[in-house]
Amino acid sequence: MAMLNILRRIVQEVSSAENLDQSLKLVVSLLKQAMHVDVCSIYLILPETSRLTLVATDGLHAGSIGQVSMGANEGLVGLVAKGSEPLNVCDAPNHPAFKAFPDTGEEHFKQFLGVPILHHRRSLGVLVTQQEGDCTFEDDYVALMVTLAAQLGGVIRSAEVTGELLAHKRLPRRDIEIEGIAGAPGVAVGTAVVIFPEADLDAVPERAAESVAIEKDRFNDAIRKTQEEMRALKARMGEALPAEDQAVFDAYMLMLSGDSLVQGVLAKIEAGRWAPAALRATIQDYVRNFDAMEDPYLRERAADIRDLG
Repeated sequence: MAMLNILRRIVQEVSSAENLDQSLKLVVSLLKQAMHVDVCSIYLILPETSRLTLVATDGLHAGSIGQVSMGANEGLVGLVAKGSEPLNVCDAPNHPAFKAFPDTGEEHFKQFLGVPILHHRRSLGVLVTQQEGDCTFEDDYVALMVTLAAQLGGVIRSAEVTGELLAHKRLPRRDIEIEGIAGAPGVAVGTAVVIFPEADLDAVPERAAESVAIEKDRFNDAIRKTQEEMRALKARMGEALPAEDQAVFDAYMLMLSGDSLVQGVLAKIEAGRWAPAALRATIQDYVRNFDAMEDPYLRERAADIRDLG
């Protein structure tokens, strides 16, 4: 049960991360803390390079992130990636496949546990924990890391498809081929549609503003249109709704015309975010504040803020 609670907490934290970089940092930090180990690291097979690169670590030298890389046949990490199976050894330096990377500072850690990060049987990288000591990791820890790596595989594959993984390592963007699974034989011709849940604020990606002025104009235009929509809804529903329910529209209008919400979004745009992400972050700040209130009525207002967003 303890392992399930650890896994649930890590997955919840990672799910709320704003981007891939934050997700990877959370995984290594939380897993290191939960397993009480000296080192937790993530190596990914980056697009265009086909090499395993250290992209996140808690315990190794921070300067080695992005600098240490190896081929799929090199070292214990390469052995895990190539074999797509966990590797749990008590004396890593004396393993035949061991390869030292002095810049990482890992020469002191003898215990090694590496599990492959897979997605549809394709190896995306390796999740590693290391420890000073001379015994193997317990089976419960192996199971925890295998399960977490499976969850991480979906996150990394999504980042690869959207191009975030390329941006994460400042690699040039390229066309990405997504290989599907055939449901029936034959050929179909149609128009591809990108489905984006616009009403789901949590699904809005983080993105830098190409033009602060344009993003401000977009947000102000959205405010104006939303105010018009609220007025139209109130007029249309006037006879159907009692006065207390109609007051919700007035409350929304007050929030849209108030300085606190609007200025909060504009400030985030000025800091470099595109308008949708600035709005998402501001709404999430408000929701967290309302959720933390002791008064049940005020806590319920968090849903109103989220709806308005």
